[in-house]
Amino acid sequence: MKKMAAAAAMLLLAVCLTGCGKDRFALPDNPVVFETGSFVNPDDPEDDFCSIEWDGRTYILFGIEKKRTHFGQCLGYVKNDENRRIFAADGLPETDYLIEYCTAGIMEQAVYLRCVDTRGEAPPEQLESYGYAFWESEPADDTTA
Repeated sequence: MKKMAAAAAMLLLAVCLTGCGKDRFALPDNPVVFETGSFVNPDDPEDDFCSIEWDGRTYILFGIEKKRTHFGQCLGYVKNDENRRIFAADGLPETDYLIEYCTAGIMEQAVYLRCVDTRGEAPPEQLESYGYAFWESEPADDTTA
């Protein structure tokens, strides 16, 4: 009896690990293929980030959600890696944040990308910044007198 219960538990675990959430992270019919680039902090040329462009805006790594990730619609994937999916961020200012998540792993953590043009604005309370200097400082004043 113990062997049968153990076998049933192992089968249930295997089904959960291989099948849970696949539809949740499915690619849309016409996914966006995000190309990576490089974003250089205009205030510090030594400070550069891997970036993606979407809808005319540049996004770089910001941090994680404190409690749980609120995935929105899957938008697409990062070029050359269909497992690196990009999602809208549910419950956050529209298009100011995106989520990157690797669907190939079991213990992967979703990370939040933030649009660089939101620098200087306070982030939502539910997000925890990785503390990059770019996000912690105010943009240089471009005005000329």
